Amino acid sequence: MLIPAAETNPPAAAQAPALTHTPNHDDFSRQLSNRTWQPPDLSEWATPYYLTHAWSMYHATAWHHTRPDTRVTLHPEYLVTLYDPVYTSLAANNRLPRLEHGLVDLSDADQDAFLAELDGAIRAWNGDSNAKVGGASGVDWVAIAQTVVDRTGGTLAELHALLTLTDVPPAPDAAEVVSTARLVVFALLMPYIDHAALFAPGITTAERSSVLADVSKQCRVALTGHIDAPAYQLTPQERRLKHAVEGVLQRICGFSSRVLEEALDLLETSSTDQTAVRRKLAIAEWREGVKDLMGWLGWAMWERCPRMCGWDEQCYIPMWPLDSLDERDSERVPEPLVPRCIKREDFKQ
Repeated sequence: MLIPAAETNPPAAAQAPALTHTPNHDDFSRQLSNRTWQPPDLSEWATPYYLTHAWSMYHATAWHHTRPDTRVTLHPEYLVTLYDPVYTSLAANNRLPRLEHGLVDLSDADQDAFLAELDGAIRAWNGDSNAKVGGASGVDWVAIAQTVVDRTGGTLAELHALLTLTDVPPAPDAAEVVSTARLVVFALLMPYIDHAALFAPGITTAERSSVLADVSKQCRVALTGHIDAPAYQLTPQERRLKHAVEGVLQRICGFSSRVLEEALDLLETSSTDQTAVRRKLAIAEWREGVKDLMGWLGWAMWERCPRMCGWDEQCYIPMWPLDSLDERDSERVPEPLVPRCIKREDFKQ
């Protein structure tokens, strides 16, 4: 029994004191954003292992540092997102770093439209007998997205590393950097290039520009061009994914085509002082361009520790609620979200 046996008549319940404030989710979110929230003091119930619980927790999360996570099955054919350009009230996010994206500007109209789409997608998924085995269209969107990353992610990182080295003394020869950059982007674009047209004897600058414009178009639809066929019955969410894949490839291939075009032009120009200046300016522009492109893409493959961590370490990316580690040792991490190897001692509280 919950009431002691000696008590035949339980005492009247004491009147609850009036609450002056009811905590809610908005209060909690505001405390998080203002960094005023503090976890409750659990030292009263602490065990001898309390000081290492954070390390054990993060160590456990590292079991799943793989992509894709095999514990989660996505159904992209019904995937909704507020990154759709149709939600114009959030357009400002496109001009902000990824970590500053937010929903504070979401209009009532966009919110209603999103909730309506979400409701429709859930109902459609529940009524789709094919959803559990691959979706109505049969398109493997996860594989397509991973193919984009696999084909271009390493090349973009290589180009970024090459162009970044120009800031490290002794600076390499500008002509050599331009030549290597040409080879890097050519490798990315090679499957879509009409080699006979691009390297035709006596080709003019305008003709080369036209050829490379076609290269960008071919690259953009390389993985999804066939999905326009009537046989594919795409959901609204799948049409969005198709446009997203093509938009990403358009930006990657367009940038790579521009670098290739400018590099070919610079290498064909006679070496003069003016040409040397143009080459250095081009390298600086490419460096900022690939940096912005990689920042816009934000792929996880680029977030890794600069060295292989030891067996007594974990590769750590600053995050809440463990980002206090960086506040104690801010000099070691000059930028947000820069991974580094950490030890158990770093997690002691």
